[in-house]
Amino acid sequence: MQVLDDAFWRRIEDFDLDQPLGDYCFSIRLAKEQKWTLDFTQRAIIEYKKFMYLAATSDQMVSPSEIVDQVWHQHLIFSRSYSDFCSVLGKDIQHIPSTHNRSEIKKFKAASERTKDLYFKHFGAEPSDIWDETSMHATLKLRKATMKMRSFLLISTLSFIILGIPAFYLLYPIFTHWNNPGFLFFLIIISAFVFLSLSYFNRWYLNKVFWSIKEAPFIARLTPMEVIFLEIPYMNRIVHVLIDRMLKKGSIEILEDKSVQVINEELVDRLDEKLVIEEIKANDNKISFNDLIDKLAVQSQFTQIETSMAALKKYFNRSAAFFKLFMINYFFIAAIFTFGTLRLITGIVRDKPVGILIFLLLVILVV
Repeated sequence: MQVLDDAFWRRIEDFDLDQPLGDYCFSIRLAKEQKWTLDFTQRAIIEYKKFMYLAATSDQMVSPSEIVDQVWHQHLIFSRSYSDFCSVLGKDIQHIPSTHNRSEIKKFKAASERTKDLYFKHFGAEPSDIWDETSMHATLKLRKATMKMRSFLLISTLSFIILGIPAFYLLYPIFTHWNNPGFLFFLIIISAFVFLSLSYFNRWYLNKVFWSIKEAPFIARLTPMEVIFLEIPYMNRIVHVLIDRMLKKGSIEILEDKSVQVINEELVDRLDEKLVIEEIKANDNKISFNDLIDKLAVQSQFTQIETSMAALKKYFNRSAAFFKLFMINYFFIAAIFTFGTLRLITGIVRDKPVGILIFLLLVILVV
């Protein structure tokens, strides 16, 4: 491994891209716009700094990964910070975008191979989730569904309607001899059985999928606040988690009048904690606990959690794994609902009371 210029690297590593600190500072804006978790964002920033070290120390062209390039693009927008960073690098590093021109293919391929070699010599093996993947979610290795959910719902619903016509004539003789409350009891029992079976199957299936994706680095590094938000998407609860942690660390305290006060800033070492301190100090240490929670809940440092977790859910919902699960659930529930609906039509045709059946079908639909 090539000897790393430790002092030079330390200056690059210590350069704070989040200065000046604010609710929408560099890392929070980057995370929100890319829909990344904050931990993944911080790791991507470190890899960006490593890349810039290589760019500053190499006399030949080097090439970033797609994820590192996203960080670079974002930093270029923060022109003052980027200019100061180039001063630390001792070199004005220009961003050269690829135009996908055939004449450039060999040049960028050689630069990519050179970067990989230089990285290994200075820093060791590249983290594959940032250097080999095109996005954070790609590390989940979930194949995308081949059909859109809207198309599936339209086709399957039309299929049930079309198949319901011959099914009605086949079941009509049975329904005319199947009196209530026998049918209603049967519908309740079979519905309960299907729902309980699907509930068990869904838990088993989702657990199986989770074990297949849990090795994705960003999944393994989700923060407690992100995990809680996946379970309970309530922003004020997330803020409570952070405030509770700061209270236990002793960086802040709640006074008898329910106001929150800073008591030891030296114990603060995280970006989100620093922004909490800034909010308290902006209110002269006189902000009430409830007001602090409400103000923080709408700030980008917390709404970013909502953005990244919503993107994670959306990515999973578009996967083939989720599509298969949805398809199985839809088939069994639609079959029960169609069966009950055909009984309802039979009752209407025969001028029978159908109020209880309508109620049961509404319950099935809601559940």
